[in-house]
Amino acid sequence: MSGLNSKLAEILWSVFSGLLHQHAAQSLKTVKVEFFSWGEGLCVQSMHIGPYDDDPATVAAMEAYAVGQGYGLDFSQYRFHHEIYLSDARWTKPEKPKTMKGFTREETRFSLCGLNCRLCSMHLGGYCPGCGGGAGNQSCAIAKCSLEHGGASFCWECPEYPCSRYDGFDDGDSFVPHRNRQQDIAQAREVGLEAYLAQLEEKRAILEKLLAHYNDGRRKTLFHTAVYLMPLEDLRSVMAALTSRPELAEQSVKERAIAAVELLQQSANRQEISLKLNKKPRKG
Repeated sequence: MSGLNSKLAEILWSVFSGLLHQHAAQSLKTVKVEFFSWGEGLCVQSMHIGPYDDDPATVAAMEAYAVGQGYGLDFSQYRFHHEIYLSDARWTKPEKPKTMKGFTREETRFSLCGLNCRLCSMHLGGYCPGCGGGAGNQSCAIAKCSLEHGGASFCWECPEYPCSRYDGFDDGDSFVPHRNRQQDIAQAREVGLEAYLAQLEEKRAILEKLLAHYNDGRRKTLFHTAVYLMPLEDLRSVMAALTSRPELAEQSVKERAIAAVELLQQSANRQEISLKLNKKPRKG
C-alpha cells in the first residue's frame, strides 16, 4: 500500500510540476537586454535624495536649469535620460529627502541670509517655495542655525551676525548672485522691509515681462542676473526704452531679445556690473 501511495505521489508531482512550468512559461514576459556604450556628451546631472515618487520634480529642475543656461532638450534614440541607483531599495528607507523639517518663515521672498528668493529662477519656475516656505525648500546650515537660535526671521537680528557660517559664503553664486547680498540687507534695514519688498515685487514684474516678451530661449539666466543686480531705476529706463520702440512688436522674438540684451548690457556696463554668475572657487 505504501508503494502504491509513493507511486501515486510521484505521478501527481509530475503532473503538478508540468502544469506549474507551463503556467510560468505562459505568464513570464521576457525582454531583450542589450549592453552598449555611448559618449555622454554635454548633459545635466543631479543627485536626487528621497522617495522615487518625488523624482519628477528633480527631473523638471534639471530641465529648467538646462533651458536657463541656453540649451535645449534633445532626447532621442541616441540621447537618453538615465538613472544610477546608489542606494539599495530593499534596505533604504524611502523617506529620506534632505529637507529642513520644522523651518518655516512668514516672509519667504527675502531669505534668512539676505538673498532675493523672489528673483530666483527656481522660485519663478515653481521648484522652490522660497526660504522657509515648506516642501521643496532645500536643506541649509544657516536655516538650521536659525532654529537653534530661536527661529530668527533674518540673520542680522542675531547678535552673533555675521558669524563663521558666512566665511566664503559670497565668494561664488548659486541660482542667484551673492555679490549684492550685504548691500541688499543694508537697503532693507534702511528703507524698511515693506518698502524693500515693494521694490522686489516691481523687479519681479519686470523680470516676468522680459521672460514673456523678450526671451528667445537663451536669455533666461541673463535676464534673471540683470534684474537681480541692476538698480531698479536703470531697469525702469531699459523697459521704457523698449516700450518706446513699437516696431519691436512686429519683429521676431530673437530680434526683440537682441534689443533687450543690448540695452541691459549697456546699462550694466555704465555701472560696471557683470551680468555673469560667479563660480564658487574650488576647495583646497
